[in-house]
Amino acid sequence: MATHYEVLEVSRNATLAEIKKAYFQLSLKNHPDKTQGLPDTERVYRQEIQKSVNNAWDVLSDPKQKKEYDSRLLKAGNGNKG
Repeated sequence: MATHYEVLEVSRNATLAEIKKAYFQLSLKNHPDKTQGLPDTERVYRQEIQKSVNNAWDVLSDPKQKKEYDSRLLKAGNGNKG
């Protein structure tokens, strides 16, 4: 399972500005208006990606949640990933 950092394609030491930029780029790419002409399977796939992107943003944009998430990553042994 991908970490929130991997979902947003940023390093674990990324700044909030870098996280925000990655979030907006991925959100724009996977926005329903951008996927209108795609086959149903691709649209559903992009919707799932967008859910993951939104979830990652919700956690990593909040300093308290980010700190707790980082702590859980370290405990799980994923401190160097993402």
